Amino acid sequence: MQWYHYILIIVKAVFVIQFAIVLVDKNKVDPKIYLITEILFKLLLSLYMEYLVMFTMSKTIELEDKLFISFGAGLLAYDAVVNDLPHLLAMYGVHYSFLKS
Repeated sequence: MQWYHYILIIVKAVFVIQFAIVLVDKNKVDPKIYLITEILFKLLLSLYMEYLVMFTMSKTIELEDKLFISFGAGLLAYDAVVNDLPHLLAMYGVHYSFLKS
C-alpha cells in the first residue's frame, strides 16, 4: 500500500465521522467537532486529489482533465479555509481579521 492510500483511509474515516454526526443531528453534537471534521475532510480530500492528478496519473489523463480536477480540489480547499475556518476560529475566540475583506 502506498502512503497516499493511508491518506484516503483517513479521509474516509473523517467522512464517516461527519456522516454519523449529521445522522445524530448536529445540533446535539458540539459544533466545534462538526466544523473540525468538515475542515479536515475538505483539506485532506483536496490534497489527495492534487497529489493523484499531479504525480500518479500524469500520463493517463489529459491536461484539460487535470486542470478541471485541480480546480475542483482548489475549490474544496478554498471552501474549508474561507467558509469553515472563520466560524471555527470565532468559536474559540480567535480574531481572524486577516481573512476578512
